[in-house]
Amino acid sequence: MILTEEQADMDIFKKPNWRWQAAEFIVDNPRHPYQPEEQLILDAITYLHTGDEQRFPLINAARAINEEDGLLRAEIEARIVARETDEEIAKRCSVSPDLVKVYESLFFCVRRYRHAKDWMRINVGALRHMEGFRDQEMRQLLAWYALSDQTWIVDLLIDNYKKTACYGDKPSLSVFLKEGCGVPRSLQCEIAGKVIPSNKIGNPWFIKFGLVCEEIKSIRDPQKQQAAREEYYDNVIACGRMFLAGENLSVPPKRKPSAQQKKQNAQDAKSPCAIIGRWWIAKLKE
Repeated sequence: MILTEEQADMDIFKKPNWRWQAAEFIVDNPRHPYQPEEQLILDAITYLHTGDEQRFPLINAARAINEEDGLLRAEIEARIVARETDEEIAKRCSVSPDLVKVYESLFFCVRRYRHAKDWMRINVGALRHMEGFRDQEMRQLLAWYALSDQTWIVDLLIDNYKKTACYGDKPSLSVFLKEGCGVPRSLQCEIAGKVIPSNKIGNPWFIKFGLVCEEIKSIRDPQKQQAAREEYYDNVIACGRMFLAGENLSVPPKRKPSAQQKKQNAQDAKSPCAIIGRWWIAKLKE
């Protein structure tokens, strides 16, 4: 059991809430030979013993945020990962800096280990992007963007969620992908792209969308390029909705080649390599 910061620094298997775990362990094992010396852990032990919310209002409020697991927890944790100060987080989240400090110390002690990239990815849920974020994993998605130093996307997601979701709703990614929700199409496409799994070699969905992106870049006419981009948004967002709904999408639907792609295919078919290749295939079949 980790009881000090020195022990935590040396333990690669520690969890961000190691102080809270220590308090719960001591409460459950009062005869444990070693006792913590840190005042916050001692206060948490007393709080767990007595349930005195008035004596420990910050610990009680931090525990409530953690157990509720709502948008406030997701935002606080993402901003901690993004290296924002207690004062900055408090201003954005409408809480006190002292509450942010207690929450970080008891339930999300990651600032001290921000340099440990692999540990951070594992313990803030950032590895979920390989399997595709699920509907109720907004906290993990926000942490992933914060860990990638894309705080502006964290701000954008939170602002749009507050405008779109109903009060009291459990944070969910499907809120961003609802038709007519008012979320910018580019942001909807970004979220949908994080819902699609990327942990399979040769993932057909990413291959398909990657090829489409390359085609869009090659279009010279601005109006045609914008039309192609809008069609791309439609396809990615529709795909994201289906994944969030739990539909089994193993292979993407076949896509008709564009006029430019047909022209390129015809040119490739007339190339010397293609002609020689067809000749060899015919010989092998004889």
